[in-house]
Amino acid sequence: MSFFKLRHEKANPPKPVTQSFEGRTILVTGATSGIGLEAAKKLAVLHADKVIITARNEQKAQAARKEIETFVRAQSSIQAKDLSAQIVTRTLEMDSFAAVKTFVQELQKDFPRLDGAILNAGAIYTEWNQSEDGWESTLQVNTMSTFLLGVLLVPLLLAGADSSKGGYKPHLTFVSSALAFMVDANKEKAWAKDDNPLEWVNAQKNLPPGQMSAQTKYSRSKMVLEYAIRQLAASPALRDADGHPRVIIDSTCPGMTKSDLGRQFDSFLFRIVKWIMFSLLARETEQGANILVSALIQGEEVHGQMWRDDKINQPAGLYATAEGKTMGVKMWKDIRQIILKADPSTKPFLPEN
Repeated sequence: MSFFKLRHEKANPPKPVTQSFEGRTILVTGATSGIGLEAAKKLAVLHADKVIITARNEQKAQAARKEIETFVRAQSSIQAKDLSAQIVTRTLEMDSFAAVKTFVQELQKDFPRLDGAILNAGAIYTEWNQSEDGWESTLQVNTMSTFLLGVLLVPLLLAGADSSKGGYKPHLTFVSSALAFMVDANKEKAWAKDDNPLEWVNAQKNLPPGQMSAQTKYSRSKMVLEYAIRQLAASPALRDADGHPRVIIDSTCPGMTKSDLGRQFDSFLFRIVKWIMFSLLARETEQGANILVSALIQGEEVHGQMWRDDKINQPAGLYATAEGKTMGVKMWKDIRQIILKADPSTKPFLPEN
């Protein structure tokens, strides 16, 4: 993306949401820092009945809760006694399917429905690591675990649809990245042509060396996620008798935003580059969070689409090519089998090609 495009985006951030979320229960994963934390603050100020935030451990969860409560007291008329019930903390590790399943099982015990979910937890790893499930760590966290979590939340969101008042439809929003649509078709010919593209992208040998692999892994992980999101959105099990989605499923991109997502890049040179980029080109964290919250109030037009800069972002790059579409079909076949193996209860929501 060009310097001037990024400058334009910085000068024109997403608009804040003013619509009330009163009576709604919203889940925000990865809400201890960055845009996840800011989104949770905004939802609380907008009077969401429950804001469920997740953290990797209880200490981080309670610190985030305290920060949200302090922010809300300064910004709204919500009293302290109300906040104690409004902000709900949960721990969630995204590095394994088992942890995701346990999280959802515990969530279901306390919440019969959800009105929205922002799946924001994500990571960029500078080193190559493999999860207990056999996936490269970036792919595990950003794609496989995130998608499994989304599918497992569908029954709670459908319950929200059944009890919804005022015409509001529950939303399942995956925080993705426009980098998914910037994966270069010319540079990724080997990936596109491989008979097993999911296995190909998971192999260490197909990555650039050293820390240069981090952005490649991140972009690829988000592109694979985009394939999966659109397949889930196409599921007949999520539509009513008239063909309309009962739950609106989309992805969103906050643009270049100040955050600690790249915290594993700890070299002196990277810190200098980061300071320059953030100073000149990055949005403030709370500005980036606006797009996460606004995704929750969009209509059916965003179903199966990416919401970015207050409009639908059209796919591009390898994703939009004929080769990319063919690769997506092969990719989905494997993703579907992996998610089914992880939890067979997901079958009704995973369409076959």
